Amino acid sequence: MDVTPVLIIGGSNIDIKGRSNVPPVLGNSNPGEVYITPGGVARNITSTLATLGAVVSLITSFSTDEWGLTIRASLDRQDIDVYVIDKGYTGTYVGVLDNHGKTIIGVAGKNPAYELVWDDIKDFVADAGIWIFDTNLSPQLIEKIVEEAQKRGVFTVMVPASPKKLESVIHVVERVNMAIVNREELEFVKNIRPKDILIGTSHSSISIWHRGKINNVHFAPVHDYVDDTGAGDTFTAAVIYHHLLMGIDLMESVKAALDYARMSLESYSSDI
Repeated sequence: MDVTPVLIIGGSNIDIKGRSNVPPVLGNSNPGEVYITPGGVARNITSTLATLGAVVSLITSFSTDEWGLTIRASLDRQDIDVYVIDKGYTGTYVGVLDNHGKTIIGVAGKNPAYELVWDDIKDFVADAGIWIFDTNLSPQLIEKIVEEAQKRGVFTVMVPASPKKLESVIHVVERVNMAIVNREELEFVKNIRPKDILIGTSHSSISIWHRGKINNVHFAPVHDYVDDTGAGDTFTAAVIYHHLLMGIDLMESVKAALDYARMSLESYSSDI
């Protein structure tokens, strides 16, 4: 395995989720379960990479309130190097799921990662050979991360946090090495390509642009599961681990990552 240190920069938050036990009736109270788990794109990817055996560190933002301490404990259990810049509060995400575990709507609250600036993080980036960042960061910081990575010859991976958060940094996509996007986000980048790899996911297929070729992986969609929150982050981390760190063929890495994403679907947590 390539022991290249991997740095992840981006959001950590608390996920507050409600899963209906019956077909949901909008505008009414529905019986179900409400639960709280650590989340956030960058945190989720970091956790999965650490579980798989990668050497990882995380730059993120949360506070020392109860929810921030919950996030910290989830990372400390995995012995991850975490650099926390405290902006005075911890971000939150609220998701409502139907009785099949599919997200009906999610609302992302204010995330302190958006307030990070280069001076906050510049002292923690020196040793990593791969930088992964999500779009919970500000456009200004994302621009600076990509600029610095290009200067240093660092491989960069962009992971959108949502279509809306991708829209403001769409011009950066062609300057990163790799991007992994979902079906809605793919609409924004269909005429733009990263330098090396673009992976677009949907419910029953994955499209891979690599070295001037397009390949597709088709799979039987899963219709009934526990919770779909964070499954895409698990998939992303597993692709990075198998292809960039283990050196496994990209198509085979994508297939392996699908298995890990299915594992995530069967858990109330985003972790595997």
